[in-house]
Amino acid sequence: MSKRKRREGEKRAGPGRALAQAPAPVRGRQRRLWILLGAAAVAATVLALTRFFPRGQPRLGLSRAEEEAARSHPLRAEALDLAEQVIRDYPSDANALLARGMVLYRHNLFAPAVESWQVCLELDSQLGAAYWCLGRHAFEEGDYEKTLELMRQALEYDPGTPEALLFIGKVQMHRGEMEEAIGTFRKYVQQSPGSSEGHFRLGQAYFHLNRTQEAIDCYRATLDIDPKSRNAYYGLSEAYRRLGQDEQARQHQQKYLSIAAGVEQSAREMRVGRDDEAAMRQSLAYACAVVGKVYAGYRDLPKAEEVFRRGAEVCAPDKECRELLAALYERQGKLEAALVPLLQLAELEPGNVDRRLKCAMIFGRLNRLDEAEKSLRQALEIAPGRPEVYAGLAQLFLQMGRDLPQARAWAEKAAQLQPTAVNYCVLGLACDRTGDRAAAVAAMGRAVGLDPDNLQYRRLLQQFSQPR
Repeated sequence: MSKRKRREGEKRAGPGRALAQAPAPVRGRQRRLWILLGAAAVAATVLALTRFFPRGQPRLGLSRAEEEAARSHPLRAEALDLAEQVIRDYPSDANALLARGMVLYRHNLFAPAVESWQVCLELDSQLGAAYWCLGRHAFEEGDYEKTLELMRQALEYDPGTPEALLFIGKVQMHRGEMEEAIGTFRKYVQQSPGSSEGHFRLGQAYFHLNRTQEAIDCYRATLDIDPKSRNAYYGLSEAYRRLGQDEQARQHQQKYLSIAAGVEQSAREMRVGRDDEAAMRQSLAYACAVVGKVYAGYRDLPKAEEVFRRGAEVCAPDKECRELLAALYERQGKLEAALVPLLQLAELEPGNVDRRLKCAMIFGRLNRLDEAEKSLRQALEIAPGRPEVYAGLAQLFLQMGRDLPQARAWAEKAAQLQPTAVNYCVLGLACDRTGDRAAAVAAMGRAVGLDPDNLQYRRLLQQFSQPR
């Protein structure tokens, strides 16, 4: 078994799995060889980790005065303790070192963070996230050649890291390679359509090539995702000025200045004291999310839950720890527990329709149908054009056996907005329940046509085609 495959096995089930897969005992010279190889592996791990825990030296690789300064705020000290604890618990795991580095970097401890990521790659040379972290650091240091090299390695080993494309595109723009940057940013927004920065950067590249209308489209897409993007408003003001639309340019310039003034005020408030309480709470929540994922990966679910709960508790606006906590509970079938962070997320983002849909789904699984209906109606108010909302309402009313004509109307709307096999199946069921067998057969026929391998759809079509 290769070193790469062995470590993947360790990540799935923890260090015990690697021990369980050790070779069977051998005798004589072969046995001595196994002992020597095992000792060499242990020595390499110990040598790598002594740089973090040298005898008599500060744990963070700083002078004692620097470490005391880093730990001057109790919440920051708690975050740093989490970062150290996870590599004590999993000393040979690359993901634990990755998490440690991410926490340290968040607290501006750049040198020990970079060293953590470098050791990650000594333990697992194909860990794409470590290349991404090092590449981001290289970009912030202005080393664009190194950024390209590291981000391309990140994509090679983990194609599911589209953020690497964002940095590659930025470097291409810095070099004046606008056509290449457009190609890179377009690929990025295809993979990450919800990235406001991706759409904005693509707009910038179009603007540099005098493709002004395309730039405007991108800036508007940015505002659809982030209505308070001052950069997008500034880009729109410049684009409309180039087109000679002075009134539009003036309006967007005013909006930009208004948002920029608020951002500057917040920055001044942050500069008054570097240990701003809210910022420390956000950073601790970030540490809890990053470190908790390592424990969850090792199936230490009680510890993962403890860490995620701490992150959600310490930072009321934090979303990631609540998302992770809800997912953890849902995987364990603890749906009532999952509802707590899910409802908090819905309150934190009142305009996020997906939060309401998720709550409705959990309420439905718990047979709390009135609350499921309430969540779906809230989703309908937020996003009257989302087909999932209409499909959800139709299914719920069919389940309750209530107002079947309305359920059919919602099912028709869902299929009209999104003509998928699932939506035609819901429509077929609604038509059947309202006594319109011909329409039910037609709808199920569409469902089977779109998904011919689905046995459930075929059985329903056969059922609806038979006389009552």
